[in-house]
Amino acid sequence: MEFDETYDVIVVGYGFAGATAAIEAARAGAKVLVLEKAPDPGGISICSQGAICCSAEPDEAFAYLKATNAGRIPDDVLRTISNGMAQAEGFLRD
Repeated sequence: MEFDETYDVIVVGYGFAGATAAIEAARAGAKVLVLEKAPDPGGISICSQGAICCSAEPDEAFAYLKATNAGRIPDDVLRTISNGMAQAEGFLRD
């Protein structure tokens, strides 16, 4: 097999995270290639039956994540995740 294409972004896996990364990169003008080994889109995220964690309040999401991760994840990472959780619903509706 010969491959002679150039891409700005290559996304491996088309679950929720891969789909989000690919969509945002394409919206930003990148030429995107998505690789998925599963026969259908959704990757391993299909096992969640379409459920994702969202929160209208980043501070509440942060408190929940901090209480449930047994101190394994630094606060700055939790803050980034909780801020993303607050934006997830609007992103998915777009």
